[in-house]
This record gives sequence, structure tokens and C-alpha cells, in this order.
Amino acid sequence: MVPTAVLNPFKVDPRDELMHAAQPVANWTEYVYLFGYCLESNAGISIHIGKESTDTTVWRGTLGIFLADGDLLVAKYHGRDGSERSAGAGPLRAMCVEPMRTWVAQFDGLAHRTTRRAIMTQVQADSVAEMARFNLVFEAAAPLWDLEKGSSLPSLVLVEGEAAKSKDHASRTVHWEQLCKVRGEISYGGRSYAVNGGGVRDHSYGPRDYWPLVGSLWINAVFPSGKALMLMTTHVTGFSFMVGYIYRGGNEPLEVVQVVEHPFISNVDTPARSVPADPLEPGAERRFRYVFQSRKGREVVEGELLHAMGTSYISPNHELLGTDLSRVSDGSQLAECPARFTWDGESGVGVRERIVRMAALR
Repeated sequence: MVPTAVLNPFKVDPRDELMHAAQPVANWTEYVYLFGYCLESNAGISIHIGKESTDTTVWRGTLGIFLADGDLLVAKYHGRDGSERSAGAGPLRAMCVEPMRTWVAQFDGLAHRTTRRAIMTQVQADSVAEMARFNLVFEAAAPLWDLEKGSSLPSLVLVEGEAAKSKDHASRTVHWEQLCKVRGEISYGGRSYAVNGGGVRDHSYGPRDYWPLVGSLWINAVFPSGKALMLMTTHVTGFSFMVGYIYRGGNEPLEVVQVVEHPFISNVDTPARSVPADPLEPGAERRFRYVFQSRKGREVVEGELLHAMGTSYISPNHELLGTDLSRVSDGSQLAECPARFTWDGESGVGVRERIVRMAALR
């Protein structure tokens, strides 16, 4: 358990972990993301659930379940099923049990089977669905991270225009992240699979437009010893940034680190149709390496992608299951990839998230 003394280094109000009242600002939304994966069972989930900016009483949830045989089950739901403590869209729910300590992800419904190759290169078509369910507990494995405070960034990473720079509360954008241990069970096809692994969750609210985000890589990993890390490298229209932190466990405080070396990231100058849409296809960067500067000096973390789930981001903040390569003027691909990480001789589990504009993908 992360000691209380180091759990909340940015003094976030615990009440902010609960759901928020909508604000009268264009493209305002609230968003919850949970990712968890188990190396032993090769099973996991990726959930994006957010309020529809056109009607903030409606939650939209996109879901990918990573299957032990290498396929996926995917689903998209809408519904007014949230509460003060939870984001809810039909049978999909993400709930805050204890702020900064424990969240729960639950699903009991129908999902569509697909392959990694299909979801990374095509929009998901309707199909005969099958039952699936899970109940997963996300427990804090590191202190809470505040993106804006921790990186000293203006609140304009996913926002356009003057609203991003406004100090008005209604236009405020906030983003919290936390590395987690993930445990529970996923059931489908008449069998159940235990999950005992790691992952990450985030929670944000404010006006959101995906289009200014040109390209990004974001890695999160947790290790059996209690260590954990996050590194992010991002190109946004008009500027770029690299941020990261590590947690060495116990009473060690969260340490902000400098990213020194990172894999390729798409930019505005990236040639059209030059980046593999499927990050695990031959010729893609399935294995990757980061170097970061910590108080101990330069440290290296290496990773290997194990699977992938694709979602299309359509400006300002719409989402499609799968990858719509035709949306070159307003779309980006989000690739959520379970990964095995190695840091200082220890193997851990987590995710590498990649965002690339559709025009750059092939």
C-alpha cells in the first residue's frame, strides 16, 4: 500500500475524484480511463468512458477486452447510468470506491469479437455479439499525479483556443493519473480468467478537442518490487513536451524525471501513410526503449508490445470503435497496447499508448 504521507503530492482535493457538474463551455466533458493487464493469463481491459459534450447527462463508453487467444472483444455503449461516484454507460461502469486508493471497473453485457489486425486498420462493423463480464479492482500502486501541476504545463494539451488559457473555473482543464495494481476476473466463452497484474487510470474534466494533439507516446508500468513509472512524450500544435515520474516504493516520494531518449513520435512533418496502423505488424516498433534522467543518473526502461486495441478520435471529442483511415482531415488513431517492461533488471507490466493522426497511417 502506498503510504498516506506520499499518496497526494499535489494536494488534490479528494472530492475531485468524484464526478463533476457539467459546465456551460463548448466541448466540455468529463473522462475516466482504466487499463489493466495480466501477464500470466494474457487477459486485460481498456476502458474510455466520458460524458457526451452534446448532452453531458449521457456517458459514452468504449471498451476493449484483451483475450488470452490474441483476439479482442469490443463494445461501445451510451447511457445515463452514472452517479456521484461513477461513470456509467449501460452495462459498463467505472466507480471511485476510495479517492486516490481504489476504483472498480465492471461490465456485464454483450461485446463483439474481432482481431487485432482488424481493429487497428478498420472501423468495427456490427456482428453477432457474445456475453462477457468482468469485475476488476484498481488499487493505488503509486502516488496520484497531476499533469498540469507536475509538468508546469498550461492547460491546453487537449484544448484549442482562448478557453484553454482562461483562468475561469468553467474553462479549467484538469487531468489526474495513477498507476495501479489490478486484480479480479474476466469471463467470456464459458470460462473465467484471473487478472493479477498492473495498469493505470486517469480522470479529467474540462473542454476537450483531440485535434491539436499531433502525436504522442505514453507509457505506464508497475513492477513486483513496488516500483512504478510514467513517461510521456507529446507533440501538440505549436509546442512539444516530455514529462515523467518514477516511484521507487514505500515512503519514497514521487520523483519527476527528464526524458532523454524516446521512440519515434509522429509530428506535423511525418509523411503521409508512413506509420504502420498496427503497431505490432512486421516493420513496426514492437520493441522500444526510453532513457530518463533521475537523481541516480541516466536510467533505461525497455518495452515489448503484446497486443493492441484501436479507437478513432474524431474532432472535437467523438470516438469510433476501430480505426477509420478515411478521416484524414479530423481523425487520429489511439492505440492502447499492453506491454512487458524491463527496468533495472526487473520485469513489469503496463501499457504503451500511441496517438497518431490518420493522415500519417498506412
